[in-house]
Amino acid sequence: MIIKLPRIISLHFLAELLQAIKNQTVQKITFDWLEVKNMADETISFYLSFVSFLEQNKIDLICENELQCTCYQRIKNIRHCNISATHDVCKDIYVATVKTLEEQEQLRMQMKDFFRFCINVGSKDIQPIDTIFSELFMNICQHSDNKNGFVFMPFLYEKNSIVLIMNDLGDGIVNVIRNYFIDKSFTIDANAIQYATVDFVTTKSTKSNQGRGLNILKTIMISLKGDLQIYSAKGLYEIKEGKEILSTLPYQHIGTLIKVEILIENLPQKEVDDFSENIDF
Repeated sequence: MIIKLPRIISLHFLAELLQAIKNQTVQKITFDWLEVKNMADETISFYLSFVSFLEQNKIDLICENELQCTCYQRIKNIRHCNISATHDVCKDIYVATVKTLEEQEQLRMQMKDFFRFCINVGSKDIQPIDTIFSELFMNICQHSDNKNGFVFMPFLYEKNSIVLIMNDLGDGIVNVIRNYFIDKSFTIDANAIQYATVDFVTTKSTKSNQGRGLNILKTIMISLKGDLQIYSAKGLYEIKEGKEILSTLPYQHIGTLIKVEILIENLPQKEVDDFSENIDF
């Protein structure tokens, strides 16, 4: 079976295609990058997971035309580079298989270099971003039950904002919560995601897990007036302008995708006695 990707690639389409691939035999997927006009950051993140899944299952992904498409060039740069190679464009960090503490520490060092090189935070305290990164990373490592976790981090110059997306194709927050709290009834999947953000709600994925990670993430995002989106199953949980928004997706989202966006200007000021010039996690 051969599948041809459409002109507009969305989260919706990729999730349904991934489900279809899991349910049947596919030898090859073809597409023409000149036909792809736009992909949102969260779609790019999911696309990277999608490509990794195809590679693991030995399914060919063939591009019929790789030239003169900014969308393709952007993903190509992410897909085949590390942080040192991006210093000429200062745009993205992409790391696959972040499943160990060693890989986490390596990524933290890459992030420090990235911030030092292209983001002028001035008197702002960068610590909340490190905390957010750590909580999202632990979510991938401890809860996903998946071989690969993906980190995608664009810096949006025109908005002076940082976007951090972590994605996995594991069991997903909704399935984990529903299977663990079988005595609870969640009307929609977004309710299950919302419940996972309540302080001390835990599924004990590890002995040390206390169920604080997503609550810490939510608290920080509200305090920084940032945007948060969590996709899982048919649920979309959002925080915008400090308010929780629960929605139902028109498709089944595989795994979990968490996206945060923070304006640099909303980061807290450094303490008066903090004389550090460099960003240090």
